[in-house]
Amino acid sequence: MHTANTAARVAPFGGADRILGTNPIAFAFPCGGEPVVLDIGTSGVTWGEALLRQATGRPLDSGTAVDSEGRETTDPAAAIAGAFLTWGGARGSSLAFAAQLFGILAGSDPVLREARNSGFFFLALNPELLMPAEAFEARVASLREIVRRSRPAEGQVEVRMPGDRSQQARRDHGDDDVLVDPAVHRRLLELARAA
Repeated sequence: MHTANTAARVAPFGGADRILGTNPIAFAFPCGGEPVVLDIGTSGVTWGEALLRQATGRPLDSGTAVDSEGRETTDPAAAIAGAFLTWGGARGSSLAFAAQLFGILAGSDPVLREARNSGFFFLALNPELLMPAEAFEARVASLREIVRRSRPAEGQVEVRMPGDRSQQARRDHGDDDVLVDPAVHRRLLELARAA
């Protein structure tokens, strides 16, 4: 398990002030071949996504941010000046709060006003403490296959496991390929020429 608390850019549930970070939480489980990896941000939008949407002229999804007056906004610039909202409402806010607390345990300040002194918390658990590691790995693999073979909902092609999309992207593109939005690429070239 890994959590990180980041610079305060997120309002807690029901709030409008930046108190929490985007605070990702990740879990990884051994599963023969590729592990099962669950990696989520606890905010409705990430800082990088807001900057990308601003650079490409695309609005944010509704329900992901408020402006500096606490009014819901889809304007990336207004969201950057205001606060992001948590993903999943009160539940996402609770997860963000837990990540913030783990960050404090790892040595960060309670609220980070800038992106330094973040708390990176890691917890590694040896499955052998609870059951033979091979048995645990086999059960994880069994659950993964049960999920993947389960019946898709109407309008869905397949049922995916967490991490399937990013693992497939790594297989498709390899470790050397980096996909960059054309508008971002143009901006990077402009910055390079100006330097």
